[in-house]
This record gives sequence, structure tokens and C-alpha cells, in this order.
Amino acid sequence: MNKTSKIVAGIIGIVIVFLLVFLFCIRPYDKPTFAEVESNETAFLIPLFSDNGTNTEDQVKIDSEKYYQEHMVQDKLFQIPHKWIKTGRWVRSGHYVDTVKVIKVSRTPISGVWEPNSNTSIKLETKESSGFQIPMAYNIKITAEDCAKYLYNYSPSKKLQEVIDTNINKWIVGQMNERFHALSYMEVSENKDRIINDVVLEAKDYFKDRGITIESLTAYDGIYWDDKAIEDSISKLVNAQATQRAKDEELKVTLKQKEIDIAKAEAKAAVELVDAKKERDKANLKASTMNVLKQQQEIENSRILAEAQASAIKIAAEKGTSVPGGQATTFVINSDSLQSLGLGDLMKR
Repeated sequence: MNKTSKIVAGIIGIVIVFLLVFLFCIRPYDKPTFAEVESNETAFLIPLFSDNGTNTEDQVKIDSEKYYQEHMVQDKLFQIPHKWIKTGRWVRSGHYVDTVKVIKVSRTPISGVWEPNSNTSIKLETKESSGFQIPMAYNIKITAEDCAKYLYNYSPSKKLQEVIDTNINKWIVGQMNERFHALSYMEVSENKDRIINDVVLEAKDYFKDRGITIESLTAYDGIYWDDKAIEDSISKLVNAQATQRAKDEELKVTLKQKEIDIAKAEAKAAVELVDAKKERDKANLKASTMNVLKQQQEIENSRILAEAQASAIKIAAEKGTSVPGGQATTFVINSDSLQSLGLGDLMKR
């Protein structure tokens, strides 16, 4: 190897050593990472290290609701800061870790059903331990203002669907069983709607305080009895009750019509009684009026007769009619004498 070759080889060796030393003396490139928040999500940036560098990830679980509210972010895209964690003697011995934890809470409503004979079925019992199931449909969500409250009450890694199928489902089953267990199987149907409504109202308040909004939670498709014989017995009873109710309603209509007919008859009789009374009063008034007129006519006739007698006496005196002893003859005036005197028209009957 000539002198020139030796020089070139030496230079190459030095370069290689320099490169090796350089590579081991610098950290790897900190590749930036980003977090994107969808329009239906609310994001929180939780610090994973304290000011003195202590990892605080485990402490986040016991922080307050206010803590989460203070770390809520409005940005839809942001860069995640990193921290170099040294794991060996060399400069390159280590790795980058996130200094914040991104927690995203979906606000999209979740709709679903708790079907019979499934892992989430609403299984209940009566006081005779007769089992039955009630299918239920739900629509549940987390509002923007309740996201921090939800994270405080449930693990950040626990999705809403899991909470629905575990926490909410078990709470509903417990509350309903407490009520249905006091009833016999014959009383379940007539009390079902009332009990479900009461439990749903309580559930809405209970889970709202924990950051969950129950928009709707309703039963559908009736009752599924574990024992087919009970279901058949109840069906027969329900049909018999329906038939009896129909008969009762028919009887009520009949009685009501009879009451109407009686009322009409009584009203008609009352009208006829009033009309008869009016006729009697009218006849009595007419008779009374006739009597008064008759009495007035008799008085008038007496007056006329008296005037006629006086007139006849006067006429006889003027004609010189007298009786022995110089006394004037007194005439008795009656209707016949009035006729003979030409005064018959003065007499009214």
C-alpha cells in the first residue's frame, strides 16, 4: 500500500469514528405528533408530569371534576408535546414520551335496546319468584357541559356504551326488582307502566348527577314470562277481564239510556201536569169571571127594575090612576109588565 492509499484509509477511518461518535452523542429526532378532535367530541389535555418531572398519570383518576374542567381544550387540532426519557449511558439511550394525555369524550347519542334473553336483558321476579323480562329501548348521551362530570365519575377509558350496558342496566334492574318483588304475578301487568315510569324518572336524575343524560328509556313488546304456563294463565285472565269490561260498558250504556228515557218521561209528565194545571186554572178563572159578571148583571137588572118601577108609578100618577080613598095604585113591575109598557129592552139577562 503506497503512502497515498494509507492517507486516504486513515481519513476514512477518522470520518467513520467521527460519525459514530456523533451518532452516539445526539438524541434521535423528536418527530411531532398531533391530536385531532372531531366536531362531536370534547377533549381534555391531562398533564402526565408534574413540575419536578414526577409522572402523575395514576393521580389523574382521583382528581376533582373541577380539575377536568380546567383542562378542557377547544382546539380541534393541536400538537402533543414530548419528553425525553433516558434509559442508558449513551446519549441515544432513551425514548420520547407524551407529556400530556389526550382524553376525548364523544357527545354522540347512543341508541339501543336491552333485548330478552341477552347479556343486558332486564330480568325481574315477583314475590313468588316467578321470573320475567321486560325489553327496553334507550337513547342516552353526554352533553358538552357534563363531559368533565362524566370523567370524574367514570374511568376515562370507559366508553359510554359500556356504562350503559353495565352501570345503568344494573341500576335499572335493581330498582325495578325492588318494586316488582313486592307484587304477585297477577299484579305485574297492571302495575308495570307505573313502576317503569317511576324508575325511569329516578334514573334520569341519578345519572344526570353523574354526567349522563337519559333522553328516553322505555319498555316495548310487553312482558316475557320465563314460565309459559304463567303467560297463558295471565292471557286468559286478561281476555276474561277485557270481556267483562266490555259487558260492563254495555250495561253502563243501557242504564244510561234508561236514565235518559226516564228523565224524558218525567219531563213530559211534568209538562203535561203543568198544562193540565194551566187548563184547570183557566177554567176556574173563566167560571169565576162568569160568576162575577152574573152577579154584576143581577145588580144591574135590579137597578133597572127599580128605575122602571119608579117610572111606571110616575106614569100612573100622571094618568090619574088611583084607588078608593084617594091613594095611588102601586104597580109591581116585573119583566112581563115591562114588556107591556114597552120597556122590555131595559131588562138584560
